[in-house]
Formats: sequence, structure tokens, C-alpha cells
Amino acid sequence: MLNRTRTVTALDAFSTSPTTIAADSLKVLVVDDDECIRELLGEILESEGCEVALAGSGNEALELFAADQFDAVFTDVEMPEMSGWELARVIREQDSLVPLAVITGWGEAVSVTEQESAQVDWIVSKPFTMERIVEIAADISRGDKHSAAHATLSEMA
Repeated sequence: MLNRTRTVTALDAFSTSPTTIAADSLKVLVVDDDECIRELLGEILESEGCEVALAGSGNEALELFAADQFDAVFTDVEMPEMSGWELARVIREQDSLVPLAVITGWGEAVSVTEQESAQVDWIVSKPFTMERIVEIAADISRGDKHSAAHATLSEMA
């Protein structure tokens, strides 16, 4: 049970307002073929008290997902061999409840059909902000996949 909270202080230079999230460790799987983006997301989440596993491909992510329990998955959309959409669909088949966030440079080009088909909870447009990732982590820690901070396609317009 998550019971401790703290005010964000790590990486505050990038944040415009404090967000309070649970300090107890969420276990998050971060998937991106771009090492810089993957490590940046990992560092942001770790700064918020999350335990992070990093995967450089969809196949590597599926191996990690099968071997461990995760509280959430953040994945890039555009990856070789297996897209983030494909990864999200496979993960949904294995776990219908795990929160899923996809990160895309496509922004408005993402169709509602694709989002619904993959059953993702958040779509995050690149370039993303630290604050946006922290908001999603806070939603996950509260068990709230549909808060006011929930990203929809209309918010990206």
C-alpha cells in the first residue's frame, strides 16, 4: 500500500510547479530504442522514487515483462521490429490492468482507432516535459488512469 508522499525537488529546474506523488517505489518498464530518451525517462522516473527497468526493444521489453511484475509501462511508438502499438497490444493481452503510456513524435497524427486498439492510457507527445512524466507517475501511484491530467488526442491539438 502506498502511504508516504513527498514534494518533488529533484530536477526542479525543469518543473514549473511542485507535484506530490507517493515516494514508495513503483516498478516501471521504460522501452525506447533511442538510448538517450530511454535513459532520460528512466532518470526522471527514478528521481520520483520509481524503480525502473530499461529495454531497448519491444522483444526485450516482453522478456522483462514476462519475468517480473511492473506497475506501469512507458514505451516509444516508433521502434524497429516491434512498434510501441504492437508492444502495447501484446502487454494488454497478458495484463489488462497495467497502466500504459506511449510516447510519440507523431502528435496529432495518432488516430483514435490506434489508441483504442492498443488500449493505452496516455499518449505523450515529443518533445515531452519532465512535468508531464511526473504527472503520469503521480496518476499511477494514485491508481488513477483517468485523472484530469490524462492525455487525450484533443489535448495534443
